[in-house]
Amino acid sequence: MITPKRLLFLGFSLLLFATVSTSAQNRISLSVTQNSYVGDLNPITGSFYKPNSVQGQLGFDFGFEHNFDESVYLVVEIGMGKYEGDYSLDSKVDHFQFSSQRTDSLPRFIKGDFLHATIGFNWIYFSGDWYEFYTGVGIGILDFSVKDLEDRNLREIPELRAPNETYPRIITQIPLRLGLQLFTNSRFNVGYELSWVFTNTDYLDNIGQYGELGSDALFKNQIKVRFNLSSK
Repeated sequence: MITPKRLLFLGFSLLLFATVSTSAQNRISLSVTQNSYVGDLNPITGSFYKPNSVQGQLGFDFGFEHNFDESVYLVVEIGMGKYEGDYSLDSKVDHFQFSSQRTDSLPRFIKGDFLHATIGFNWIYFSGDWYEFYTGVGIGILDFSVKDLEDRNLREIPELRAPNETYPRIITQIPLRLGLQLFTNSRFNVGYELSWVFTNTDYLDNIGQYGELGSDALFKNQIKVRFNLSSK
């Protein structure tokens, strides 16, 4: 749900992006994202990430990129999205231990939504006439809320956590990016980007001390379209 505080958060972010965009050699980007959550209800297993690549939830990103030289871009993005987690006896979550006193009350399903603002850099490390590969890193903030199947805001129900266990709604995120960009013409290009988004919270699923300790994360697949604002 969009609240006044979230609108203020978004407004300040847009003001920052507008300031960045006044320079030459800029481009804007629009992305459709697929967000997969990694945490106590959907942990990492033997593969690189547990979420199936066709089971993520929808999101959107909007960004400005400023070209410092031929290989380095300053990247500023805002976005929104959703994620879900579902505990099942068939999901091979062998490390997850429900408290024997709280088994009936702990949520087996969670759904979250988030807004984020991020600043960082992309480095182009390999390119050809019609393509380029890049990697990047950023840092930003993520404003999230998490609900259960009955649409209850779990942050507001402390009895579902350990005694005196609370957590902030706005957290730090650090995305690591890897992407491929294809050139269509001098003003427009399209590409694919994947991101592993580290956070400093163990509560994207509202499960902290009753689960395995360690920060939760998001995995993002993105189809990204970029529009050059000035000719190079």
